[in-house]
Amino acid sequence: MMNTQPAESQDYSRLLILSACLLLLLSFGYRSGFGLFVKPITEANGWGREVISVALALQNICWGIIAVFAGGLADRFGNAKVIVVGTILYALGMQLMSGVDNPWMLNVSTGLLVGAGVAGTSFGIVLPAMARAVGEQRRQWALGLGTAVGSFGQFAVVPIAQLLIDAFGWMTALNILAASSFSVIKSEVLSVSGWAAGSTIVAAAMIWYGGWALPWASWPPSCIGPLKRLR
Repeated sequence: MMNTQPAESQDYSRLLILSACLLLLLSFGYRSGFGLFVKPITEANGWGREVISVALALQNICWGIIAVFAGGLADRFGNAKVIVVGTILYALGMQLMSGVDNPWMLNVSTGLLVGAGVAGTSFGIVLPAMARAVGEQRRQWALGLGTAVGSFGQFAVVPIAQLLIDAFGWMTALNILAASSFSVIKSEVLSVSGWAAGSTIVAAAMIWYGGWALPWASWPPSCIGPLKRLR
């Protein structure tokens, strides 16, 4: 009988590398695009720029502190589970950011939740999984690729965010970016650890988000009823 394990292992490695690169691209791309929302958020609430500057500074602090604990949790429970939690926190932070009307909520959403989300989806969590997915001879290549793609995301996603703001307004743009983050959870979870329950979690998260967080105007009328019943 022919041994198909090498081919299967190669497919596994390709899927993980691809999904990990997509995750890093979006994670750092979203964060770099927050500067585009400074002006509309401050104008909508009549704040000075120092208000959102404090929230962004808090985001960096939370990212640095929580990243330490995220690494320990990844070692104990697996990278996939940390990535799923980080992505959900990231999405929730962006969704709450779209409706902020006081500085406290801005600090919680943009600062705490997004900071935790970045910590759970950044280099320290994703790159080790990429390194383990390939042979020892290709580990430097995998680490370099992941770093390069994450850095590229800081340039690639920002123009898309600006297009969304111009087309739909800043609130809906944030909701679209938050919803899009769910696009990488399933592939990342299954490729990192084979955690089959990830499919159920992703489906439940998308149903909740689609039925509650996104503005009703962005959904076709035929979808609203079923989503309400499923929520």
